[in-house]
Amino acid sequence: MQKLDEKPQNMEQQNEVLRDSSLADVPRYLSKALFAKGNEIRIDHNGAVYTLRITRSGGLILNK
Repeated sequence: MQKLDEKPQNMEQQNEVLRDSSLADVPRYLSKALFAKGNEIRIDHNGAVYTLRITRSGGLILNK
Protein backbone atom coordinates (compact mmCIF):
# COMPACT_ATOMS: atom_id res chain seq x y z
CA MET A 1 0.00 0.00 0.00
CA GLN A 2 1.21 3.48 -0.88
CA LYS A 3 1.99 5.85 1.99
CA LEU A 4 0.23 9.22 1.82
CA ASP A 5 3.51 11.14 1.89
CA GLU A 6 4.97 9.18 -1.07
CA LYS A 7 4.28 10.29 -4.63
CA PRO A 8 2.18 7.69 -6.53
CA GLN A 9 4.09 6.04 -9.37
CA ASN A 10 1.07 5.29 -11.57
CA MET A 11 -2.70 5.83 -11.81
CA GLU A 12 -3.49 2.63 -9.91
CA GLN A 13 -1.37 3.73 -6.95
CA GLN A 14 -2.89 7.22 -7.11
CA ASN A 15 -6.41 5.76 -6.92
CA GLU A 16 -5.34 3.59 -4.00
CA VAL A 17 -4.12 6.67 -2.10
CA LEU A 18 -7.40 8.46 -2.82
CA ARG A 19 -9.47 5.48 -1.65
CA ASP A 20 -7.48 5.18 1.55
CA SER A 21 -7.63 8.88 2.44
CA SER A 22 -10.97 9.99 0.96
CA LEU A 23 -13.15 9.15 3.96
CA ALA A 24 -10.63 9.84 6.71
CA ASP A 25 -11.35 13.59 6.89
CA VAL A 26 -15.06 13.56 6.02
CA PRO A 27 -17.28 14.45 8.98
CA ARG A 28 -19.76 11.75 9.96
CA TYR A 29 -22.98 12.44 11.87
CA LEU A 30 -25.45 10.09 13.51
CA SER A 31 -28.93 10.53 12.09
CA LYS A 32 -30.29 10.10 15.63
CA ALA A 33 -28.45 13.28 16.59
CA LEU A 34 -29.60 15.21 13.52
CA PHE A 35 -33.21 14.15 13.90
CA ALA A 36 -33.38 14.34 17.71
CA LYS A 37 -36.41 16.66 17.58
CA GLY A 38 -38.38 15.07 14.75
CA ASN A 39 -38.34 13.47 11.32
CA GLU A 40 -37.32 16.57 9.38
CA ILE A 41 -34.42 19.04 9.35
CA ARG A 42 -33.64 22.12 7.27
CA ILE A 43 -30.27 22.72 5.63
CA ASP A 44 -29.22 26.17 4.36
CA HIS A 45 -26.86 25.82 1.39
CA ASN A 46 -25.74 28.66 -0.89
CA GLY A 47 -28.88 30.69 -0.23
CA ALA A 48 -31.30 27.79 -0.74
CA VAL A 49 -33.12 25.84 1.96
CA TYR A 50 -33.26 22.05 1.65
CA THR A 51 -35.41 19.67 3.67
CA LEU A 52 -34.00 16.33 4.73
CA ARG A 53 -36.58 13.95 6.14
CA ILE A 54 -36.89 10.37 7.28
CA THR A 55 -39.44 8.37 5.29
CA ARG A 56 -41.92 5.91 6.78
CA SER A 57 -39.69 3.06 5.62
CA GLY A 58 -36.63 4.60 7.33
CA GLY A 59 -34.91 6.05 4.27
CA LEU A 60 -33.83 9.64 3.74
CA ILE A 61 -35.19 12.12 1.19
CA LEU A 62 -33.61 15.49 0.40
CA ASN A 63 -35.86 18.11 -1.24
CA LYS A 64 -35.19 21.67 -2.32
